[in-house]
Amino acid sequence: MIDAHTHMDLRPIEDFELMANAGIGVVVTCSFYLGASSSHTLLDHYNQLIDIYVIRAKENGVKLYVAVGIHPYGIPRDYEEVLKTLSDYLEHEDVVAVGEIGVDSGSKLEFEVFKKQLEIARDQNIPAVIHTPLRNRGELFAKCLETIREVETDPQLLVIDHADEDIVDEILVLGSTPGLTIREKQPSTGRITQEKAASLIKCYGPVFTLNSDINNVFPADPLSVAKMVHHLRQSGFSDEEIEILSDRKAREVLKL
Repeated sequence: MIDAHTHMDLRPIEDFELMANAGIGVVVTCSFYLGASSSHTLLDHYNQLIDIYVIRAKENGVKLYVAVGIHPYGIPRDYEEVLKTLSDYLEHEDVVAVGEIGVDSGSKLEFEVFKKQLEIARDQNIPAVIHTPLRNRGELFAKCLETIREVETDPQLLVIDHADEDIVDEILVLGSTPGLTIREKQPSTGRITQEKAASLIKCYGPVFTLNSDINNVFPADPLSVAKMVHHLRQSGFSDEEIEILSDRKAREVLKL
């Protein structure tokens, strides 16, 4: 099983062991530094993910891949310095995507940084993991799609996460992969229960990736993906459908 979107540096190392014991053998951790004040802070964060957490994961039975990028929650004042070095990080063998990127408040700065990172992903032919806005969701997501089309990024290399019934159709029309963020405790916009996820899968088929989005900012469960797989089995989904959702789809779009 693959958990396709996490923030493992915000979690105890023991989570890797829990995930491995539950059958989650591959994890993608996305860069996320809330309120990053400078490029140095963010680049140190990338180095920590690559140089420390990849090793810690391996020691506990998990293959950890990294996505690096500027999250809309933490755009440093000198973000251009990060963009100058981002391409170098994307050459690292354990870095598989630009991410987590996107917009949240919808500010001009967020869209500017989002667009520039999409251009980097396009130029290097590398996947991108995209955050979808929680507020003014319909309007802002429509503008995100406009930006994606303007940049002409290959839509097949985009995982658009925190998908729900409000935006799944648009993601699929674009030609991208929607990611389902499973959260049983305090589900919210873009973070859905097992039942709602199963309903979407029944409607659209195994076109999704599965993720926990675990962090230390919101309620999260490191075993969300494993529990979702169990729920799908109990709900009568086939082994092939489950394999696509919990493994094959993420490997395909993120080139794992």
